[in-house]
Amino acid sequence: MRRAVAPFRSELPLLLLAVASLGLSLDGALELRPLPEPSLPEPGPLPETPVAEYPGEHPLYEAIRAVYGTQHVPVMFRVLAAQGLLVDAWSGIGPYLASPTGWGQVARFRAAAEEEARRFPDAAFFRAEAARATLDQFRIALPQNLVFVTAASAA
Repeated sequence: MRRAVAPFRSELPLLLLAVASLGLSLDGALELRPLPEPSLPEPGPLPETPVAEYPGEHPLYEAIRAVYGTQHVPVMFRVLAAQGLLVDAWSGIGPYLASPTGWGQVARFRAAAEEEARRFPDAAFFRAEAARATLDQFRIALPQNLVFVTAASAA
């Protein structure tokens, strides 16, 4: 399990910080900055994903969505399902995430990410209100994902 969640453990803190910053920008909590000059390279081919996903709907996905309070199932759970690890992983973390203690830890992660995001106000230039629904899903899911990968890495 540690090997399966290792890529997520290294990326989730930065992703959570970016989502917190974008959310605070949309909420008006961070001053909007001018958009930077577009100097992006030409689009290229996407690399192949190094991790296979579970095809279709795993029986546990409905329970995961219910506990997370989201419309999607985070990709790390799809990866765990593809590797045959989801049942054991969810039986360990699902009840914790659904508990008041788990929600407290999730809230602390979310608050810490927002506090850290406030230290980088120059990044707050996000103005795409149309992205709010997707961003809100990430704001809900990412702290929970971080709780899970932290626990899975320690086990």
